[in-house]
Amino acid sequence: KGNYKLIQTQGNWGTQYRMLEGGTWEAGGFKKQDADPGFIGPPTVGKYKITVNFQTGKFTVVKQ
Repeated sequence: KGNYKLIQTQGNWGTQYRMLEGGTWEAGGFKKQDADPGFIGPPTVGKYKITVNFQTGKFTVVKQ
């Protein structure tokens, strides 16, 4: 298990996104803000598809 981060510009750690309270590893909302801690990673190892909608501020994670 681990966390991951969404950054706006590669190499620029000052513009990150934060998962909103109530989110899970599978889905939730996010906003642009300091990203510590990172998004919650999936509970098991595998291949996952992460869909991020910057218009709505929502994300989903689905095991492939």
